[in-house]
Amino acid sequence: MKRTILIPTDFSVESLNLVKHTLANARDDNLYFFLTHCRFLSDCPIDLLYFSKTELLQSLKTPEFKRTCKALRQSYSAHKVLIKTELFTGLNQAAFNAFIDGNQIDEAVIPKRYNPRLNRQTSFNPIPFIRKSRLKITEVSLGAKQNTQDNQDLTLLPNGFLRA
Repeated sequence: MKRTILIPTDFSVESLNLVKHTLANARDDNLYFFLTHCRFLSDCPIDLLYFSKTELLQSLKTPEFKRTCKALRQSYSAHKVLIKTELFTGLNQAAFNAFIDGNQIDEAVIPKRYNPRLNRQTSFNPIPFIRKSRLKITEVSLGAKQNTQDNQDLTLLPNGFLRA
C-alpha cells in the first residue's frame, strides 16, 4: 500500500523524528514523505523574478539535516521510502488544499506540541492549515524520552551516523 505523508519541518534534525516514528510503525507500506516548510513570498517583483525554490530549500537545510536525511534514505530501499522536501507558499486554506491535492497527500504526521525554530520572519507554522484539511492526522508526542529504543529521538553523531 502506498502512503503519502506530509510532515512539517523547520529543517532541524528533531523534525525528522516524525519520519523515524512513522517508519517504525509502518507495516509493508511504501512511504512517500513530503517534508514541508511554509514560507511567505516577497511581494517585490524583482525578488519574485529571481526566486528559485530549489535554491531557497538548499539554503534552509542545515548540514546536519542533510546528513540525517541521507542516513534515513540509506536505511531503506528507494522504492520503499521516498523523502522529498517541499515548499508551501500559499496564503489560505484553499491554496493549502490545492497543495495537498496536487501532491496526492493522504495523511499528515504532526507533533503534539509543535515548537518550530522559525527564526525567519517569512516562515510560518503550517499546523492550523493541516488541522483544517481533509488529511488523516496522526499526532506524535516526541518530547518525553522512554526506556524503549524505538521511542528514542534521532541523534546525529559526529561521525555522521545516526543513533536511534
